[in-house]
Amino acid sequence: MSKIAEYVIHLFNSQATCELCYHNLEHTKAVVKNATEMADFYHLKNKERFVLLAAAWFHDTGQLFGPMEGHEERGAYIMEQFLRSHKIDTNIIMEINNAIMATQINRKPANLIEDILRDSDVYHLGTKDFRQIDEIVWKETEQRSGQIISDKLQKSLDFLNKHCFYTTYCKDRLLSGKKANIEYLKGLIKRE
Repeated sequence: MSKIAEYVIHLFNSQATCELCYHNLEHTKAVVKNATEMADFYHLKNKERFVLLAAAWFHDTGQLFGPMEGHEERGAYIMEQFLRSHKIDTNIIMEINNAIMATQINRKPANLIEDILRDSDVYHLGTKDFRQIDEIVWKETEQRSGQIISDKLQKSLDFLNKHCFYTTYCKDRLLSGKKANIEYLKGLIKRE
């Protein structure tokens, strides 16, 4: 795993722009940390742990090489090229690919590894960090799209209301925090 971490850290350090104020190395490391906690909690075996953490490291690398749209496919391609060069089994690469693709907004995860990665990616929705991170996400979205986005608070509220955590780990630990963030957004909208 250390070669993967070194490679992804190098990619972010050499390719990241100031536009990527959210989808950056800090976010990737947070996703890896969250995924590691859940891997421990669920007692994942070595192979499953490798698939999960490799996917966590690579899941947003596609953000470095193009628009937000399609970044999952680009990240999966970057992962595949790297792991093929290190002679990783094709079936494992496919599992990592599936986990990365499960982070797409409208995609439902198909197994525990995908559930964990999906929840790790949006862990902040159930924490106090949401309030600061939500602003950063919108700032990045506006910078990258070149457009001012209206009704950001309402869009964030709609997103939180539609969102669901997939793992019992996150449901048990983060649902009350997510509800608090929903109430926080409702309060801000009322004051507008």
